[in-house]
Order: sequence, then C-alpha cells, then structure tokens
Amino acid sequence: MVIYPIVRLSSRKHIESLQNGKLFLRNNTYYQRIEESDQARNDVFDGSIPFPDDGTLSAITGNEVKNARIMKFTAYVACFYHFHCEKYGCFYVPEEDKEALLAFNCDTALIIDPVEFETRVRRACERENLPLMMRDVFYISPDQEKEIIEHIRSGFVPMFIRTPQYVKSNRFYEQHEYRISIDYTPDFLAAHINGQVLSLNDEEAKELYESTLTIDIGPIADISEIVTVEELLNSYFKAE
Repeated sequence: MVIYPIVRLSSRKHIESLQNGKLFLRNNTYYQRIEESDQARNDVFDGSIPFPDDGTLSAITGNEVKNARIMKFTAYVACFYHFHCEKYGCFYVPEEDKEALLAFNCDTALIIDPVEFETRVRRACERENLPLMMRDVFYISPDQEKEIIEHIRSGFVPMFIRTPQYVKSNRFYEQHEYRISIDYTPDFLAAHINGQVLSLNDEEAKELYESTLTIDIGPIADISEIVTVEELLNSYFKAE
C-alpha cells in the first residue's frame, strides 16, 4: 500500500516552528470569517454543514438568522495538503492542484511522513488528554448538501455530522486537504459548553474565532523536509 506524505504550506518562520515541534491550530470558526479576498480560504461554511433556517432560529432570536449551519465550536484545526499522485515511485503535485495551492500565497512547504507524524501528535494529545482526529476532508457538492439537509429533517443523521469540521464545499476539492482536529474548550467558552451559537455575543464570538492552540509534539526534522513552494509544485519526491 502506498502511503502518501502530507504537506504544510506557510511562511518559512511558521514552517520551521512546526519542524521544531510546535503544532499550531486555529479554532475552526476562524476559516469561516476570513475576508472574501482570500479565495483559497474564504468559506462561511468551512468545516460545517449548511442547514438553512426553517424559521425556528429566527423565531427564537427575534432576528433573521443567516448562514445557519451545523458545526463544532470546540474544534481546533491544522490544515495540510495530501499528496495523492505517484509515478515511478515518486510523489508529485498534479497540474490541476497547482493553482489551488498557489492561491494560499505561501513561500515554504514542509513535506511530512504521515505515519510517524500521526504517532507523535497522538502521543502529545494523550499526554494533555485532548480528543484528536486526523484524516482527509470530505468534500460535498450543492446537491449533496440538499440531500443531507433532507435526511436530517427526516430524522436520519449521517455519521459524519458528528465531525462537521471535516466537511467542505467541493469547490475546494483541488486542495486535497488533510486536517488535524483537536477538541479543546478554552476557559472563556466553558460557560457555553453546550455549543449553542445563540449563547455567544459578538465579543465572545470574536474571541472564539481569534483563539488558537499550540501543541508540543517534539521535533520532526527527522521525518520531514523543508522545500520552497516552487520546488513542491515542480518536483518529484522519491517515496521512501
């Protein structure tokens, strides 16, 4: 079985920090509030399941509820590209993915052995007693969104609704995202542990989407390689 590496794209400074053992994660709501000018990341429904208000939420709040969705407020995520093409024993980024990765406007990438990396992340989270998930994102089309909504309203709940932080629109499919998700409740959110969006005022919501989490997983230089994004997009990497 071929095991495909994962890749973190960022600035040189942040890539070196990860290679030195600092895994940085943002609250999932951060990606829902990124400015529209950032076409690579902007998606109000990132890591959530769109669920149009049928009037219930508006009746409760007394206000129109826009962009209603099913999501998890305690999900902190780190995002990676997942290699998925291999030729003659080498991994590479296909042409159809290159534009999507360039849109992140990053100059540095870290290619990582996912097997040992997952082991080290898991150990670090076990030490801190933090619930952890690591897997590829599930991309859904507009038609699938409608089907999901119909299923939920009819009483059938798909399994992946328990992990909405792994759901994204298929317009981002070429990003081939692998995502680490850690379930963490910061102190300021403890009073809202039931996860009800209605219990968060604007100030608390801002504090939530600006909040971050850093986990010390130990140095990973022995299982990773720093390259430029240009090298990533135009080179073949031998499978070890």
